[in-house]
Amino acid sequence: MTGYNSVGLAIRKLGYPVFGVLEGGYHENVVDCIKSLVDGLNGISLEDSLTNSDGDIWSKFKLNVSRLEGKLSER
Repeated sequence: MTGYNSVGLAIRKLGYPVFGVLEGGYHENVVDCIKSLVDGLNGISLEDSLTNSDGDIWSKFKLNVSRLEGKLSER
């Protein structure tokens, strides 16, 4: 996750608006990678991210991802 956070922090330093799109090639840690990148974009270092108390938000996000994955696998 360190690399994703570093990239997010570097993009933030540019000062431009950011838009992100995900496409294929996902793996089991994709949610953690996304969180790390978004934290960097928001100026939150990896160390601060790990001690951040917003775990409930990410738990709900992971639950929604699991539900979506279930619906996609039914096709």
